[in-house]
Parts: sequence; C-alpha cells; structure tokens
Amino acid sequence: MAAVEERRQLLRHGHLAAPAAPDRRRAAHRRGGPPPREAAPALERRPREAPTLVRHDGSYVLFYSANDYGGDTYATGYAVADRLTRPYRKADEPLLTSAGSGITGPGGQDVVSGPDGAEHLVVHGWDPAIVYRGVYLLDLGWRDGLPVVQH
Repeated sequence: MAAVEERRQLLRHGHLAAPAAPDRRRAAHRRGGPPPREAAPALERRPREAPTLVRHDGSYVLFYSANDYGGDTYATGYAVADRLTRPYRKADEPLLTSAGSGITGPGGQDVVSGPDGAEHLVVHGWDPAIVYRGVYLLDLGWRDGLPVVQH
C-alpha cells in the first residue's frame, strides 16, 4: 500500500506532470490590465489535448482530453459543429470523468468501429492501484446527435 501512495504522490507533485504555468493575467491586472477571468470548470483547465474528430449524422464532433493525465482530474470532453471549420459548441458537461466512468483519469480517446459495425470509444486510464495506464474499450452511442458512453 505504501508503494501505491508513493506513486500517487509522485504523480500529484510533478514528477510525471508538467508544473502549472504562472497566472500572468492576474499579474497583469495588478498592473492595471484586464481583470482575471473566473475560474474555469474542471474540464476547461489546460492542457487540452488528443483531439479526435468524427462526423456523425451530418455534424462534426470533436472529442478532446483536458487537465493533467497524472491524476483523477483528466477527463474527456467534446464539442459539436455543423461545419468542419467552426464554430464548435462545447458540451455543458464532460463525456467522461473519473467519477462518472469508474476509470481514473480517462482520456487520450479515439473512436473505432468493431467487426459488427458498432462504435466504441477507446481511452487510456489508470489501473485501480495507480501504477500504470491501461487501455479501456467503451461502447459509444448517440442521443439526439450527441455522444453517449454506455458503461
């Protein structure tokens, strides 16, 4: 158990994660610049990465991962557009989170079709002991043109 806790501490304290960037907007505000924005929702924190674009029923769905992969805040979100070149509308809630999926830090997604033609979302996430990242295959469905992961 001590090794698991040590691994969690390593992940949380930067040995595998990039350090946070300084808050330059707050410093600019102190010098008379624009006020800092409100804190972003959990999925909106940086980095945003691993874009996956799919076309479904005439719309474009851009899946992405956000936050630090080294912990349980890493999540998968999506945005939808009628045209490839924008504007994309972000979903109000993430598609996958640690709390909602049972996978710690789900992200790095891709959409694949199985032999039967069914769509799946492939993500990586931490094993229960937070020792390694494994690959998970989830059923991907659609409701009113929006992606739904079926657990």
